[in-house]
This record gives sequence, C-alpha cells and structure tokens, in this order.
Amino acid sequence: MSQLWIDVDDAALTAAGDLLGTETPQDTINTALRLTCADRRRRLAEEAAAGHRTAGDPHGTREPRGPAAPRA
Repeated sequence: MSQLWIDVDDAALTAAGDLLGTETPQDTINTALRLTCADRRRRLAEEAAAGHRTAGDPHGTREPRGPAAPRA
C-alpha cells in the first residue's frame, strides 16, 4: 500500500464515510476507490454488451464502430 499526502475535502470525506459506513478516512477512501472502479467496470461491460458506440469513451470522441454513416 502507498502512502500519499494529499488535501482532501473534509465535508466530502465525512459525507462519503457516512454513506459508506466506514470508520476511518483511510477506509472511506479505499472503499470509495474500490466501489468506483467496480461500478465503472460494470457500466463499461453493460455498454459494450448493448453495443453502444461510446462504450469506454465517456466523451464520445472515438470513431463509431462498424460502417461509417453517410454524410449529408
């Protein structure tokens, strides 16, 4: 495990700890990171399974998959 010295929004940390039911700042941050990664992986898998062209590209900047659409 790494040690990082960072500035953290105290109100956000407290709110996250309350929502997550964690008891220490370290547990809150680690739990939030794990849940965020798991949620993002799940959403990407769902998008890919549904054939969304922006799966894995939250800004929609990659080229669409499949044949190019005709230009008007």
